[in-house]
Amino acid sequence: MTQTAHDTVPDEHAPDRRPDLRRTVTTAVLTLPVGALLVAAGGGWDPLGAPGWTAVVLVAAVVGASTLATFVPRRGETWRTAAGCGPCAAVGALTVLLAAWLAETTPHGLAAAVAALGAVVVGRVHRHASARAACPVP
Repeated sequence: MTQTAHDTVPDEHAPDRRPDLRRTVTTAVLTLPVGALLVAAGGGWDPLGAPGWTAVVLVAAVVGASTLATFVPRRGETWRTAAGCGPCAAVGALTVLLAAWLAETTPHGLAAAVAALGAVVVGRVHRHASARAACPVP
């Protein structure tokens, strides 16, 4: 027998999976400065000369901004809970700086841009996986 959506009882302790408006707005606001940081570090804006690099850097900017947005508390959450309680919580934010450094190693280099994207993806996954599991705050 299969369960339908109407048969399930909502768990009051289950995390809310809907997108949070605060974090969505923060991501939108931070995408431009993070993108500017990555573009400036990576050799400047050149969408015609390096279209692949430009596309990867823009995706890295959005992922980096969404990583930084995870530090903004959701509704009902405190700043302390959203930020985390240990030094490991800062890793997500530091990956944005690591991405800028990686982009700077080879200006307009596609491999450097992919490495920068990989860095911010690791930071995003780290924030998602360890925000509550590593050191829950009461």
